[in-house]
Amino acid sequence: MGRWKKILIGMATGAATGLIDSAIMVFQKYPINEMISGFAFWVVGGFVIAASDIGIKGAMKGIVISLLLLIPIGIPLVYKNPSCVVSMVPFTALLGAVMGHLIDKY
Repeated sequence: MGRWKKILIGMATGAATGLIDSAIMVFQKYPINEMISGFAFWVVGGFVIAASDIGIKGAMKGIVISLLLLIPIGIPLVYKNPSCVVSMVPFTALLGAVMGHLIDKY
């Protein structure tokens, strides 16, 4: 498979994941800037998962990269609301695993 095709699949998977994440934020009445940030996080995450070669594949690659990308976003969020880590980390790992699996599969 061509490298750019895989990257486009990664970004499309990221956009779909971002829509899921943003839909959940709508129900929780998050501000629009946080929804846009969450959507962008997943699109960029899809790109990085698809474009990188870190020696692991599939779901584990998605988990590792998603959690690493979460660090700069998570620090200010945790400072603002420490209890959000309880849901944010496992949800990021789950969606990252799904993205990593789908990107690797297609």
